Amino acid sequence: YRTYNMDKQQSIFAILSGQLTQNNVSSKVTYIEETGGRITKPENINGNWSANGMFGFNTALPNQDFTISANTNAMYSNSVQYLEQNRVSKKNTTRSLNLGENLRGTFRSSWDDVWQLEVSLNGNINYQHAENELQPDRNMDTYMFSYGGSTNITLPWNMTISTDLSMNSRRGYSDPNMNTNELLWNAQIAQPLFNGAATLSLQFYD
Repeated sequence: YRTYNMDKQQSIFAILSGQLTQNNVSSKVTYIEETGGRITKPENINGNWSANGMFGFNTALPNQDFTISANTNAMYSNSVQYLEQNRVSKKNTTRSLNLGENLRGTFRSSWDDVWQLEVSLNGNINYQHAENELQPDRNMDTYMFSYGGSTNITLPWNMTISTDLSMNSRRGYSDPNMNTNELLWNAQIAQPLFNGAATLSLQFYD
């Protein structure tokens, strides 16, 4: 579903989707007691499906210099496969839930139709929950979130100066080295040349 209001510069969309796999293939191992050998062969297995939903909203505030947007998504999956445990192949089910939210606010303005300024602030968070039927030690509840902003300035001679700054964090991992905070800062200065036929730019990437 999608709709757009031109006068309010407002849009809304919603998406629902699902997937079901019949007769999926998984490797099944049979242990031979007499010889100590193993026989591995592909076998069909059912129970694999997933569902996904997404909702988005974007609108300009009354003066139309400010816009705000929000995107929400959710996904649930049920995955089934054979897993060897104590020399016996068993059906293992992994259930996963993913939730995400993204928010952004933007201010745009211009002066004398020459100077242009755009400033944005944004934040997002993603949560993942996983349950493993036969290997509960692999269950997880993890978070990934970030926040930051960006600026873009256009000068009278068409030079543009842009920069963005973001903090990216992860939490909930069993390995402490995975629970990190990363600050990233990028910047760029660009000048069109020869009526736009070429561009000279200087870029910094963190």
